[in-house]
Amino acid sequence: MPALEGTTVKAGETVVRIDDRIAKLRVDALKAQIEGIRSERARLKAERAFSREQVETAIKTRTSGVAVREKAREALQSDLDFAKTELERARKLFATKVINERQMQSAQAAVVKLEVQILQMEAEYQQAEGSLDEAKAGEERLKVIDAQIEALTHQVANLAAQMHQQQVDVEDRTIRSPIPAVIDRRSEEHTSELQSRGLISYAVFCLKK
Repeated sequence: MPALEGTTVKAGETVVRIDDRIAKLRVDALKAQIEGIRSERARLKAERAFSREQVETAIKTRTSGVAVREKAREALQSDLDFAKTELERARKLFATKVINERQMQSAQAAVVKLEVQILQMEAEYQQAEGSLDEAKAGEERLKVIDAQIEALTHQVANLAAQMHQQQVDVEDRTIRSPIPAVIDRRSEEHTSELQSRGLISYAVFCLKK
């Protein structure tokens, strides 16, 4: 309500307050939006921290698994190369009757056994690499979460700017006396149309020290 004629007011005291209910409702709505977005952002940050730990652990473990199988494969290949050399030697010795057939067959069996082991190890190696690729795919998920967090941060900033503007609008609807004074005269209320505020009523006051 506007101050009455003859009322003494202090500097900074409210003389009249224009209806600010709609502006305050907008401020409250923006606050609710901001809080909701901040909650979602906090949830994503927690998810990211948890996922990051899982992804890093998985990548480390599976990288180690690939390395172990690669070394085992190399060792088996080295054993196979040696076994093949021994087989060629056994064949020559068998041809000259230095060794018997059983010894030559033993050399052949050693080669076959290592070839089978290498095939099995190759399959394990490929499986380990596939598992590592799956773990690395988790990093892409983290990038998606990072992008979502960044987008929410921008939304909060934009809504905060809108809320500040609404708060300024609320403040502007409160008219305060610039000096200690007495309301000397109050004219009749007028109606004015302001941009984006619709129709409002206001009164003109004369202040007397």
